[in-house]
Amino acid sequence: MKLRMLTLLMTRFQSPFKSTFTLTLSAIALGSYLSCIDTHSVWASSTTPNCQSPETQMEINLCAGLAAYNADLRLNEIYKKVKAKIADDPQSTQELIEAEKAWIKFRDSECRFAANRYRGGTIAPSIYSSCAKNLTTERIRQLEDYLKQP
Repeated sequence: MKLRMLTLLMTRFQSPFKSTFTLTLSAIALGSYLSCIDTHSVWASSTTPNCQSPETQMEINLCAGLAAYNADLRLNEIYKKVKAKIADDPQSTQELIEAEKAWIKFRDSECRFAANRYRGGTIAPSIYSSCAKNLTTERIRQLEDYLKQP
């Protein structure tokens, strides 16, 4: 259901860190949902957007937000595995935590900067979400590399 998806997006990520990314995705989801109800009653009756072939900017924004959300969920899984792998080394654990906090701050700032160019436009949310998904996917690869190391 649409409301269930909205609730899912508005629920704080299972990240150990607070992030403006979460708040931005929540705002995107809420705005998209409200727009959907007001102007796209046919789409509002469906359970999920067609993210294989979105037809409206609102669908593009929502699908980009969902992709970013899913990437963040995967990142959290990998982060927990890396943290578990180094749990016996308190210094490395602390450095990982600090690095992840700094990376999240970078990601959020970088994506706000990328979307700022389109400030006030309907494409801005998808620019932000696409940036976040891409940077998060890159970070996942970095953390996966740590898992491969002895």
